[in-house]
Amino acid sequence: MIDSLFREMIEELPDFAPRVTEMIRTEIPPYSVVPEQEHIRAVTVQLHGLLDALDRGIMPSAEYLRAASRLGAARAAQGLPVETVLGAYHIGYRETWNALMRGAVRRGQEAVAELAGQVTTFWTWIQELTDAVAVAYETVLRSELSAQEDRYRRLIEAMAAADPADEATVTLARSLGYDPVGAFQAFRGRSADLPSGGLERFRRHTATGPGVVVATIHGGALSVLSQGVPDDAILRSLDRAVGRAPSRAASRAVDREVGHAGDRAVSQTADRAVSHAMDRAVGREGPPAPPLGVGLPRTGLSGAADSFQDADGALSLALRQDGGTVRYSVAWLQSSLAEQSRRLSDVLGAGARTAHAYPHLSAAVIAYADHGFIPTAAARALHVHPNTVVYRLDRWTTLTGWDPRTRDGLMRSLLALDLYPAPHTP
Repeated sequence: MIDSLFREMIEELPDFAPRVTEMIRTEIPPYSVVPEQEHIRAVTVQLHGLLDALDRGIMPSAEYLRAASRLGAARAAQGLPVETVLGAYHIGYRETWNALMRGAVRRGQEAVAELAGQVTTFWTWIQELTDAVAVAYETVLRSELSAQEDRYRRLIEAMAAADPADEATVTLARSLGYDPVGAFQAFRGRSADLPSGGLERFRRHTATGPGVVVATIHGGALSVLSQGVPDDAILRSLDRAVGRAPSRAASRAVDREVGHAGDRAVSQTADRAVSHAMDRAVGREGPPAPPLGVGLPRTGLSGAADSFQDADGALSLALRQDGGTVRYSVAWLQSSLAEQSRRLSDVLGAGARTAHAYPHLSAAVIAYADHGFIPTAAARALHVHPNTVVYRLDRWTTLTGWDPRTRDGLMRSLLALDLYPAPHTP
């Protein structure tokens, strides 16, 4: 009795399919990216296949499933989320079932009972079809993500090339949304410091903000290149990615520490103070701050390459200290020298050896530099008598040959302590 119902529905498809298409486009506005006539044709083909299969009592053929897979791949290429695509299928099949049931009701109770017996076939058929669509969609999506990841890596690798501003790199940068003549800022860390899923979380955080951010992992390094994004926004997103998001009170504590550090006479201590402030603020809320280097904002793709060199030097310095973030803009001298630390050991070795043997002497030098070169202020910070600070500075001078109360002696001392840090003991 219901065989004629299926055939009647097929004959009505020229009117029915456009109505279903309009319903899909109304309930799911993102489908506006699909041209309307193309959408109507796809709905017509899908519903014709379903109704014909029900009429003949067969499951979807391999050819039909391949066609559904091609449609799923096309929707992925059009940028529609997979849940949106499957939602559209369910709207179409819902309306088709409702129309079939109305036709069965008009035929009488026997037709209704007969159609009800087709429920299992109907939904099994739909399950096979939507599974094929979803698999094809995910295949295309993985392929696109892999291609995008490849573009990320190629751009970062181009930054180390002799001419990062060549035509191919300019084209690649534009394809990722960058303005090749705009300002870039680079960040470099270690991939091992990111927990599982950390890179994806970082990308999600930055994707919702302004500007363009590319982040990728290669050769054991985490590389980030941003344009039009404040560096503190990048750092906050990285903190969230590694599980170090501080509370509002913690953020205020860090801001106060940054302000204090900015007033210090010796710039290389500022980053160390900020990193330590973050560690104190976060406390037990997350792991210790991983080492991270932040390059200077620089113009153009050649500037982006220079910013990565900045970040590499800053990362080398961060690795030699207690981890945390080192900004090239603050510790530019130490960052520039960090990668030459092996060669400089012959120049600065006396300070390194003394600091490791007598960490209380290096602590006195740092406190003296951090507190306006005033022994009494340094003594208060170390909780010792001012004469003790004077004695320790003298002792440092005797052992190293560098008097931290002179410009040359202070510079050598602080470089040695930054490039070859020792335990901090008051």
